[in-house]
Amino acid sequence: MRRNEYVILLLLFIGVGLHSCFSSKNNDQVYVKRAYAQSTSFYDVGFVKDTSKFTKRLLRGECRKVDNFFYNEEYPFLHEKKTIRVNFHFVNSKDSTHNFNPDKGVKYAQQLVYYANGKLRENPKMKLPEGNDTPVHPIPFRYKLMDDEKGPENKAIYFHYLDDPFFVNSGKNSNNYDRTLINELAIGSDSILNIFYMVHHPDSVKSKKYKSTAAGIALGHSVKLGINGSKKVNPWTHAGLLNHEIGHVLSLHHSWIRNDGCDDTPPHPNCWNKGPSPCDGTISNNVMDYNSTQVAYSPCQIAKTYNLMMNEKSSKRNLVIKDWCTYKKEKTVVVRDTQIWSRGVDICGDIIIEENGLLMSNCFINMPEKSKILIKGGGKLVLNNATIKNDCDRDWQGIFVEESSKSVGYVSFIDTFYLENAGVGGELID
Repeated sequence: MRRNEYVILLLLFIGVGLHSCFSSKNNDQVYVKRAYAQSTSFYDVGFVKDTSKFTKRLLRGECRKVDNFFYNEEYPFLHEKKTIRVNFHFVNSKDSTHNFNPDKGVKYAQQLVYYANGKLRENPKMKLPEGNDTPVHPIPFRYKLMDDEKGPENKAIYFHYLDDPFFVNSGKNSNNYDRTLINELAIGSDSILNIFYMVHHPDSVKSKKYKSTAAGIALGHSVKLGINGSKKVNPWTHAGLLNHEIGHVLSLHHSWIRNDGCDDTPPHPNCWNKGPSPCDGTISNNVMDYNSTQVAYSPCQIAKTYNLMMNEKSSKRNLVIKDWCTYKKEKTVVVRDTQIWSRGVDICGDIIIEENGLLMSNCFINMPEKSKILIKGGGKLVLNNATIKNDCDRDWQGIFVEESSKSVGYVSFIDTFYLENAGVGGELID
């Protein structure tokens, strides 16, 4: 990995020097120069240090502030869908009578992922507060059941047969928070969300004091689901529960309480369904409540999940497939207005800054392999402690600037910035 810190004096990029540099060129000719670094020397294009207090104020945003991750329909590329890797573990008794076996378990796991993703695609309007005008934003993540040649049908679905396979949600023998089973059976947990499908103990189910309804717990990179094995189960009935627990993995809290970190999830009695007071009013449909639908995500909740998945210091980001490392030309971002990226961005194509376009960044920008940043004449790129790199340690082409006798692309920085994996030498690749 090539990482260089750039602290450069003001280059002669304006006034008479700029005019003399271009005066010998044909007025109709547009030149493209590469900006890259080798050791501490710059080639072809100068980077101008911007000392403007106004610019510094604009770029003072916090890279991980949740407000910076709210969905903006004008810039959908800032909310590219993320794919979370998952696998499944069916925990059964040694006599194989207390959970799914491969003949039914494989299909069940596939359908559960399918229905959970269906709820993510749906995201209906919030029911609370009554008469609300809370916007409905697209949910920017999905789950992918991974492949594994060692699993049945080459899927990452595993079947375990143990002396004590049961999920106990309460009482002196409760094990819902116990990580022993996870530590022993989890596979690829550094980069895969492990889902453990368990059943309540038969003796617990018989007790009138024990709640044997479907339950779950999120523990780091794993989720436990506890199901009543004495009843027939359909995968769609547990899709909301799965999304609820993965919501916890992605930093969400129960939304009926006052301090869940979101102003658009009002406190309420947390009713499963309509019933006697206080459940005689409108019932919540939020995914992080205990209700019969668990389907709606508020704008703040969506922003919080995306904020976590964009946090390069969080281990949860490792659960996401890095498909932004691969170049997709159709995902090219064209900047024609003024955009301030006070948050990290995973770009899937090129970045082209058109004439009169201004892009300002003080966080990271991940560029896909073989991509480029092209600043056309009259376009500007301003960086403040920003890092531009490929997130998979592959080469990208670097920054290119167009210049002619009429206009020139402009790159400036405040304090410092970093380029990593920027290609050295060669011509611009379209």
